[in-house]
Amino acid sequence: MVKKNLNYKETGIDWIGVVPNNWEIAKPKFKLNRVTRAIDEVDEVVTCFRDGTVTLRKNKKKDGFTNSLKEHGYQQIRPGDLVIHEMDSFAGAMGISDSKGKSTPVYTVIEPSDGVELKYIFYLLKHMSKSGKITSLAKGIRERTTDFRWNMWSSMNFPFPPHNDQKLISNYLDKKVNIINKLILNLKKEIDLLKEKKKSLIINYTTKSFENKKDLKDTNLDLIKKIPINWKISKIKFIKSEDKYSLVDGPFGSDLKSEHYDENGEIIVIESGFLYEGNFNNRKREFKKISKNHFKKIKRSECNENDIIIAKIGDCGISAILPKLDNPSVISGNCCKLKISERHNNEFIHYWMLMLKYRGIINNEINQTGQPFISLGTINNLIVFLPPNDEQKEIVTFLNTAIEKIDFLIKKKIKKLNLIKEYKDNLISLGVTGKLKIKKI
Repeated sequence: MVKKNLNYKETGIDWIGVVPNNWEIAKPKFKLNRVTRAIDEVDEVVTCFRDGTVTLRKNKKKDGFTNSLKEHGYQQIRPGDLVIHEMDSFAGAMGISDSKGKSTPVYTVIEPSDGVELKYIFYLLKHMSKSGKITSLAKGIRERTTDFRWNMWSSMNFPFPPHNDQKLISNYLDKKVNIINKLILNLKKEIDLLKEKKKSLIINYTTKSFENKKDLKDTNLDLIKKIPINWKISKIKFIKSEDKYSLVDGPFGSDLKSEHYDENGEIIVIESGFLYEGNFNNRKREFKKISKNHFKKIKRSECNENDIIIAKIGDCGISAILPKLDNPSVISGNCCKLKISERHNNEFIHYWMLMLKYRGIINNEINQTGQPFISLGTINNLIVFLPPNDEQKEIVTFLNTAIEKIDFLIKKKIKKLNLIKEYKDNLISLGVTGKLKIKKI
């Protein structure tokens, strides 16, 4: 059972507040045993992931890592060690290792010792991370990383409950967090299934007629072998608007730099980060803005309502239709804008672009020299199968309705997921700061 603990004392620690009277306030360097061990020849690489897993890299992920040619400063990790990623700890990269292996020197390694339950310290550091304290302390060295070193946090005051209480708190949180994590995992699977259903609908209904037509013709293309006889085969360059800048990318280099951004500017900058799984989403980040004067210099990259915005760099080829905005707008260097001729349905072409993305067609065309990107020439020459206009409209109407329902379900599940995550964070916070009195059932 869990009850509120009424006997508190002030700690003077801003991210902790009050703790039970019998808890000790001490510096981790006097309580924890940090180690730097020599590695064995047979040791394999151990990785500290953001979800709190510390395991052999091969156990969880094989791709997306850079292997060091020379392992300068590599250290040994053993099962039961508490491992903290100094550059990624702000995002939760810390945990108890389940493996023996080796790691880079950017990991802080703490071995088990008498009088301290490392799982309690793990949960305490998790709370420190979620509270934003690690980010506020650590000096950023590049985007989305920090520099949270042992000599920085080991000299700060931490709460240390009696050892038996540390075990009690850790065991309680383990039990509750495991239950919550299973709920989170199931919700993520449900969300992924809905996203896959959405992709499947787009793929199926942009490439197949609603009617079971017997009159088909060969395309002589690997994309789709046969299509209805009244469908046309074209390319983007033949269906885009006749405007001079119907397909254009954003300004690069000195034409749009950080010093050009002006929070009081009147022109919105559209970036690829707003393109999310086929939707335009600006709820999670604010628009950057530029002045009217600078806009005149890069006006060729102007974009307007109903233009198709395509990610040129990053998640190459993902696209969204630009909605009506309160301000004029311009695309950034990581985007292209495509304006479709009024003779065609721009929503159908948008869904077609998504189909090419989801089927891997666009990925096959991406320039992999240096930073991967999709060129305007590649976009111009993408194949399009065009049903008659009335059928294009019918397909768009169906997809809009079906996808709206799926997006609604996804939003509901994401909201539920965020609430569960918030509950887990609050539970850890209350547990490690003694705001809950935990007794064995």
